[in-house]
Amino acid sequence: MNAAENEALGAALPSGGSPLAPLARTDIRAGEKDHMNIAHFPAIPREETFARASAWAERAQRALAPALLLLVWDVSRLSATVAWRRGRTWQFSEEASSRLADFAPALDEALDRLKAIGIRPPRSCYLAARFIVPARVDLPIDPEKPRPFLQMRELARAEMEPAVSEAGALWTIGAVLAARGLIAQEDRERIALELALRREQSNAPMYFGQVACDLGLIGKEDLQAALHLQEKLQTLESTLACGWAGYRGEPGEPPVWLASASGLALWSRFETACKRRGLKLLGGLPLAWSVSEAAGDALNRSALRVEPEGWTDERKHSRIALEIHAEDVVAVLRHRGRVVSARTEGRMERELAVDWLLRLVADWRAGGVNALEIVCLESRDEAAVRALFDDFSRQWGQSPQLRAADATRRGLLEYLAGQYKARAEPLPIIRFGELPRPLWTRPGFWHILLPLLVLAAVIGLGVRQRAEIRLVQTRMDLAELAAKRAANMKSAEAGVILEAQQSKKELDDLRKQLASLLPDVERLRSIENMMAHLPHLLRALAMNISDDMVLDVVRNSSSGGSIGDVMVIGWTNSYSSAQAFALRVQGGLAGFGYSVAQTDVRAGSGRDGKAGYFVSFWLVPRAPVEELGMGEDAPAEDGKTETTVPETTAPEAAVPETAAPETIVPETIVPETEAGNGKDLP
Repeated sequence: MNAAENEALGAALPSGGSPLAPLARTDIRAGEKDHMNIAHFPAIPREETFARASAWAERAQRALAPALLLLVWDVSRLSATVAWRRGRTWQFSEEASSRLADFAPALDEALDRLKAIGIRPPRSCYLAARFIVPARVDLPIDPEKPRPFLQMRELARAEMEPAVSEAGALWTIGAVLAARGLIAQEDRERIALELALRREQSNAPMYFGQVACDLGLIGKEDLQAALHLQEKLQTLESTLACGWAGYRGEPGEPPVWLASASGLALWSRFETACKRRGLKLLGGLPLAWSVSEAAGDALNRSALRVEPEGWTDERKHSRIALEIHAEDVVAVLRHRGRVVSARTEGRMERELAVDWLLRLVADWRAGGVNALEIVCLESRDEAAVRALFDDFSRQWGQSPQLRAADATRRGLLEYLAGQYKARAEPLPIIRFGELPRPLWTRPGFWHILLPLLVLAAVIGLGVRQRAEIRLVQTRMDLAELAAKRAANMKSAEAGVILEAQQSKKELDDLRKQLASLLPDVERLRSIENMMAHLPHLLRALAMNISDDMVLDVVRNSSSGGSIGDVMVIGWTNSYSSAQAFALRVQGGLAGFGYSVAQTDVRAGSGRDGKAGYFVSFWLVPRAPVEELGMGEDAPAEDGKTETTVPETTAPEAAVPETAAPETIVPETIVPETEAGNGKDLP
């Protein structure tokens, strides 16, 4: 049975099923207990049985062989293919693709499609992506003696920043939309014309994507996805993830270093997305050079078979590859299978033409390199190149080789699979999280380590001897300390007596200090008593103020012994009203432990200049010691004396405390006045 029959038979089998599964059919009829009706087994030809067994054996061999998941993400789609090693060759499964713009959802969709056709994705994967930018860099380092990993990474980042910026500038929003297949070339021209007209008619800023939405060519969701993809392609990050590869050039020429770079945060998201789905991202390669790298050996062999006259041995090993991508054309010059130079030119909405394509490699052609291959990734570009093939042959001087889109995809998969455990890396690969190799694998490590170990042993021996000496000295110190304790027992008793005498002296000093604080305690108690009765006093004053009475001053005494006394000064227009006010206050304070003392009524002008009388008295926490009476300036029969009430101080005698009544009167706030010389109440 040939391989075609095996493949047809494997396609006819159910997904994941065994070719021998029909042999296990049984028919249990109703009424028969555990009886197998052998007559109902289908008759299977011998050839079909062997075919099914061969297909099952092939699947088992494929499951045990090394497998890789190959991811190719250009601007238009993400494709996933499983590769199995079969001897020295690789076999590939059916391609599963997704046109989603975001990597994680696109990866989920591609993996689901692989599982739908009965293929279980392996854990290890490689990624070839358009957002990984390759370039040749100038590093003054011998490829056989590279610098430490961190230093090499910084050097590569510094050299790759201009190349990444230049590559990102090609991806305008129109280029992304066209590469995604959302608009055609005619649509781009229509949008550009409409955008120019709108800008002439209005000074307001206009955008390509907005005009495309207004014309109904794309939707808002498509525009947002294209903007998100444009951000990835332009690589706006300041930190890059880099890979590098180098080799020695020709004698007398500097070494050749190749590098590839991508945004570090973007690459981290890709690695995280693979990790969350059980995949291990082994590395990322630039799609720009990888598509032509896959066809290198075949082209070199064909170039060597056809040897034009005058070719030298060196020119036989050189070739040029023109990679036709969605938005740019990449020209790559290889010598002996290695990239020595490359350049990129944007298509900029131009149709493919022979003149500007050959002008891109004119200097290489002048150097004598005649082997040319045109590599197409899309079928539409392949058709355009085939239409120009005669012009290529006439202007180039010989027929170039054309690699079709299907052959390019196949060759790219073969190149990606060949990177698995490869000894050499023709192109730089980005390996996320790559660390420098272990120290013990570096040359000269053990020559340095052995002397350090001997030195560490000597230092350790010296430390141990010092520790033993310190231990003996500590024991001697402890014995000496015990002897001193025994000798100082008697002096300790004398010290205790001395401490007792000192404590007695300190107690006497404290007693004196407490005695000096007793007046302050009494003063604080007076203040506390006054604050407790203050709401009641203020309420009594407020309730006894008549319409012709003005309350001028309410303040406490500034003397230390009578700090709890409250002085009240009021003004009225009649002598009888002043005396009646004092009597009403006296009656209102009955039951609160306060009384009116030192009442004084004097003639004086009010605030508006009117004649009247000032009445002043003290509210003291004790029983009345004098009756209310008239002052020295009592009015005569013929009129009232115009005098000013002098400041009256509270009596200095101590006033016994009087407990406040059990009933609580709501607190009344009296506004602070300007008159008076004492401290106003808070």
